[in-house]
Amino acid sequence: AFGTLCSAKATNEDGYIQQKFSRLIMQSNHIDHCTRLCHSPSVEAMLTALGSGATSNSYQDYEEAGCIVIIGSDANANHPVAASRMRRAIVEKGAKLIVINPRRIDMCDFAEIWLRPRPGTDVALLNGMAKVILDEQLADFDFIENRTEDFDAWRETVDKYNLKYVEEITGCPADDIAQAARIYAKPAFSGSCLVWGMGITQHTMGTANAHGLLNLSFVAGQLGKPGGGISPLRGQNNVQGCGDAGCVPNSF
Repeated sequence: AFGTLCSAKATNEDGYIQQKFSRLIMQSNHIDHCTRLCHSPSVEAMLTALGSGATSNSYQDYEEAGCIVIIGSDANANHPVAASRMRRAIVEKGAKLIVINPRRIDMCDFAEIWLRPRPGTDVALLNGMAKVILDEQLADFDFIENRTEDFDAWRETVDKYNLKYVEEITGCPADDIAQAARIYAKPAFSGSCLVWGMGITQHTMGTANAHGLLNLSFVAGQLGKPGGGISPLRGQNNVQGCGDAGCVPNSF
């Protein structure tokens, strides 16, 4: 058997010729790259919930955002260009930063709130934030009515995640969780960007984590407007392109 591993640090053209060589010359469909581990849980959740596995943000949205939430990502180390745009929004324009990460990252220096959930408790935390948004009438019901499905069933699920219960599970102070939810749902200006990395996806419950993030953006209506949106930050600089060029077994 012959297999080929492509690189998400290479160009689309490199990936394309590599998978073409494997399929045509070597007669093998055993082709893969790091997306298998990297953000496949995000893609899985986003294909189900949105129909597309790509980020909804441009760099410009980071600079225009009124609130930026960074969860499970050390943006300064892994995505320095994106992180510099985020810092610009925070330092120059007064955007509020919320960091959700059990370990300290450089961005914590700029954070309004730093939540440190116990590893593996992300779903509970996100559901707790969503419940605050619902309970305090911060939800965007226009968005929910016109652009989402199965809201009532989801609402029943998050209903048990009151702040006391979530604090017990995650170890995060209830007041901080509530404040983070308020800032995210109703930033002082513009929209809110929800940014996540592999600290969210490389889990047994990675897809559930991604669904929790997407649902949080839906209930707050923080999607499809300037300065708002969702950003799964990839692990390498060209994961999306490598996948689009056919460097996975199920995509030609």
